[in-house]
Amino acid sequence: MISAKGRGNKMIVLLLALMWLVLLGGDSALATAQFPDVLIYEGKQYQLFSNPLESYYKAHGLPRPKFQAWHTANYRGYVATWEIDNDVLYLKKIRAKIDGHMVGLNYLFPDNSGKVEARWFQGFLRVPMGAVLHQGYTSVYERDLIITIKAGKVVGKEFIDNRDTLHQEK
Repeated sequence: MISAKGRGNKMIVLLLALMWLVLLGGDSALATAQFPDVLIYEGKQYQLFSNPLESYYKAHGLPRPKFQAWHTANYRGYVATWEIDNDVLYLKKIRAKIDGHMVGLNYLFPDNSGKVEARWFQGFLRVPMGAVLHQGYTSVYERDLIITIKAGKVVGKEFIDNRDTLHQEK
């Protein structure tokens, strides 16, 4: 029979082992590269390393829907497809999981047919281009296209050549 003191020591050892596992391995589950949103720009489809939908709820004072992860590479619970058409940013499509069901654009924006003008968005869209130069938690591509958006309209574009940056660091 194990005494109360023996059970207490075993519990401490178990808790310390659990903490050790969390500290050493806890981030690995969250380190999975996430599915990026998609951007259709100048007739081509690109990965989008920005999430303009996140600012919609804040801009409108609305609670963010309870999106559910539907894959270990999709903790935010959705993948959105965006389009820039005539220098205007639109939300064209979304695949999201809410209450255990996959939903689309009409579920989140029932009053809109087709695409939704992203007038709420102000910020930068990061569009990686070219080959991956460094893969990992913060992947680096040959170039980044940075598109500046104000009130849903394109107000600036800049290409950043990351090949030069990586060569300077060596």
